[in-house]
Amino acid sequence: MEQNNVYQSPNSDLSKEGQDEIYGDLNILNAKGRIGRVRLLVWGIMVGLLFIGLTVIVSVPFAAIGGAATLVGGGLTIILYVALLYFYVIYTIQRCHDINISGWFSILFIIIPFVYLVLYFIPGTKG
Repeated sequence: MEQNNVYQSPNSDLSKEGQDEIYGDLNILNAKGRIGRVRLLVWGIMVGLLFIGLTVIVSVPFAAIGGAATLVGGGLTIILYVALLYFYVIYTIQRCHDINISGWFSILFIIIPFVYLVLYFIPGTKG
């Protein structure tokens, strides 16, 4: 009689063939490609936290100096905001590609903030 050990690891192969084809590379600097819901959420949080950190690092020293330096810190903050907006647009276009709609719909998602939440709930298409 064969005894089964319930604590024994499974004997099956759990690796998936072609897994590289399922998860494609992320293009963070151009609008081509696709980004899934989870990647959109994680990258959005990462870019947002990076923006907040850089804004504090750039703004606080110039504000502490005061005078004309405050204008320099404000200008650098505006440059950081434009970079944040660039990534926001790129990720929105890639998410539109993932749900098989034109990247031009990203304008709608950016102008109306609550519509952007739809991108987190619509599953992407396969292929």
